[in-house]
Amino acid sequence: MDLYTIRNELMLGKSIYDLNLRVTFYTRVSTKEEEQLKSLKNQVQYFESFIKGKDNWIFVDGYVDKALSGTRTDKRDAFNKMVDDARLKKFDLVLTKEVSRFARNTLDSIQYTRELLKNGVGVLFESDNINTLLPDSELRLTIMASMAQEESRKISERVKWGKKRSAENGKIYANPRMWGYELVDSKLCIIEDEAKMIRKIFELYCRKIGFRRIGEILKEEGYVNNNGNPLSYSTLSYIIRNPRYKGYFTANRTRIVDFLTRERKYLDKNDWIIYKDTEAAPPIVSEEVWDKANELLEHKRGKVMSKEESYTNKYLYSGKLFCKEHGNPLWRTLYKYKTVPDKEVWQCKEYRNGGKKACDLPTIYTEEINFILKQILNFVLRHKSRFADYLMDVYRANVENADHDKDIKGLKAQVDQINKRKDKLLDLSLNDMIGNNEFKRRNDEFNQTIESLEEQIEQYEKLNKATSDLASQLTDIEKMLSKEDFIEKIDTEIIDKFLDRVTVSKGENDNEVEMEITLKTGAAVEVYHRKDLRLSLIKHFIRADISTEVSPVVGTEKQSEELVKYLLDEFEQNPEKIWETNMFGKSLHDMVKEQLQNKLTVMPEDTRIKLQKTLQKIINDGNSGFIAIIL
Repeated sequence: MDLYTIRNELMLGKSIYDLNLRVTFYTRVSTKEEEQLKSLKNQVQYFESFIKGKDNWIFVDGYVDKALSGTRTDKRDAFNKMVDDARLKKFDLVLTKEVSRFARNTLDSIQYTRELLKNGVGVLFESDNINTLLPDSELRLTIMASMAQEESRKISERVKWGKKRSAENGKIYANPRMWGYELVDSKLCIIEDEAKMIRKIFELYCRKIGFRRIGEILKEEGYVNNNGNPLSYSTLSYIIRNPRYKGYFTANRTRIVDFLTRERKYLDKNDWIIYKDTEAAPPIVSEEVWDKANELLEHKRGKVMSKEESYTNKYLYSGKLFCKEHGNPLWRTLYKYKTVPDKEVWQCKEYRNGGKKACDLPTIYTEEINFILKQILNFVLRHKSRFADYLMDVYRANVENADHDKDIKGLKAQVDQINKRKDKLLDLSLNDMIGNNEFKRRNDEFNQTIESLEEQIEQYEKLNKATSDLASQLTDIEKMLSKEDFIEKIDTEIIDKFLDRVTVSKGENDNEVEMEITLKTGAAVEVYHRKDLRLSLIKHFIRADISTEVSPVVGTEKQSEELVKYLLDEFEQNPEKIWETNMFGKSLHDMVKEQLQNKLTVMPEDTRIKLQKTLQKIINDGNSGFIAIIL
């Protein structure tokens, strides 16, 4: 039976029990205590018996969660399956005991009952006598769900307070599966077999053996995680850092900052409750061993976090090269030869793991990237004054009328006013001064207006941030350009200054590669690279796969060929002069700037791409096979 028919029948005075409906149920218990599980069994039996006892109802198997908390739905598998099945129209009505069993979060309660209704499914909250198929259900549900959410918040705060007081009194709350210990009467007792593993971990780490190798060694000795795999980096790191292994009582190291999302924050060490207590936490390793291991760990973490020594900068192009198809950073490796020096190359992670079937991106040589980048950067530096002017034009165009603080302030004031009006509207409804239908109509109008205003606020805030970021970027670029005149060699300093990223994809065959090179100056250059059988560099140019006529920049195909021949003959000895040539009543530089800045903005995107590639191909052949047009 569809939702429209159901509501019409109810409006005509029929009971929900008189309708021919497919009915299921949802129930949940919040702990795994034996009495709660018995309660769950009783609830299931009750709902099954109740539904089957209605002559007009068809029973559909129910959905049962044994969840630790009702505040979130993302960890309630049965609940989420129920929502998915509702989309598949497997039932018409869901029975549940009360709002607090459905969700203690007001937003979730409203959101999911609306979603179920959208799919033609109602919810009957038996104890609260709320049927979402009726018009007044949302108001009543909002009130009941708000009460449930507030109760959950109070419980969370009471539990948090109680745990802190218990910690101060030396009562331990520990992970029941903490390696090396078991919790007995609020005290940790050593599990000797696992304690051997803990000592082994500290011993190996103090010998400067890495976590991955430690995991492998432990696996060989029979120590694995629950999935049968080696212990992970995070698990081993946690073991090394845990003071309990040296006999110290610890508590209050983390705090749940939002009882709804269960988001956990690591507190500052000054807020920890920590002291030596070998009775509550018998040591597995000595303080000397623990301190040495943690000194090594902090030293390594410091190196990883350091910009100069981080993995991202371990090699020249680490963290800079990416596979376009898979989005992965390329991995470095060495090709070793007997007669020539070893070659540093870069490959997609998918290729490393699964071969050419997983990723057919050709191997990229460091010397190839060096050559291409050197050409591009020296081009930018030769024309840095013009390039700086262009950046200033872009900046001015973006900052004009870009201060939206007043707009944001005005919009927020409107939102505040509407929220006050919503509060008054709720008071009117609670005092029975307006009907439920009128409340719903006005409340929906207010919500739609607020949503629209908040979208405008978000857009203005993004514009303000973009303007601020652009100003900062421009300052950095000007500093970089002023320090360099010509680049002889590509090194780490140059990469850090100028290169943002290089996205690489396969060309038309195994010997062709396309690269999208993005500089920190904001310039983006597309490079087409062709290899020979020895994978050595042959030629680089801006790729152009299309034939087109561009007027008045170039003209016909014949004129294009004549222009190319003229450029090659005229400027072979002095390529720089090409920018000053007056072939269309203005210099080539002014012509390109005018065409690309003014006319491209009104052209469709596909036309702009064709024009860009055509110009690049024509002009590139005039500078030893490489000129970049910076757009």
